[in-house]
Amino acid sequence: MNDVKTLRSIELKAQEHRRDLDILRDRLAILEDAITHAKREHLPAIRRAVATTKGSRHRLALLIEEHAELFVKPKSREAHGLRIGFRKDMDKWLWPKMPELVARAREILGHDKAKILIHTEESIPRGRLTTELREQLRIPRISGTKRLIIEPLDGEVDKLIDTLLGDLSKEIAVQTEETS
Repeated sequence: MNDVKTLRSIELKAQEHRRDLDILRDRLAILEDAITHAKREHLPAIRRAVATTKGSRHRLALLIEEHAELFVKPKSREAHGLRIGFRKDMDKWLWPKMPELVARAREILGHDKAKILIHTEESIPRGRLTTELREQLRIPRISGTKRLIIEPLDGEVDKLIDTLLGDLSKEIAVQTEETS
């Protein structure tokens, strides 16, 4: 008799949980519909803003490239919350194939010095090669290219989001403490 009562209690709890799941599903569906509606409503304006922004960026880039002599020293400037001008990318090393580099290290540095650099699998970790050693081993260096930059100095929207999330985190912490 007791088992029947327990099974009935379990069924009632299952019914309650099913009802809660249905309510949650309905609310999520309402949210999804609202998001879809908001996207449909705002997407055309966002697309126009993207096109306008691309155009103004392109015109600014052309003007900067046309007057590159104004960006020699300093290479970039700040204007209206943007960094504009040029930036040189980092130099890169053109690494030869490892067997060739190992052979070159043995030939140029001698067996004993090369042995310090060479791993047993016949490779040289790049971090162990100083600039001087790279030059001795004739590893070519490719100069970084000058690259046009136009980038925001501050992410105002990101700052606003961080501020709001920070305030929200505080509210959640206070609510958690109150319910404890």
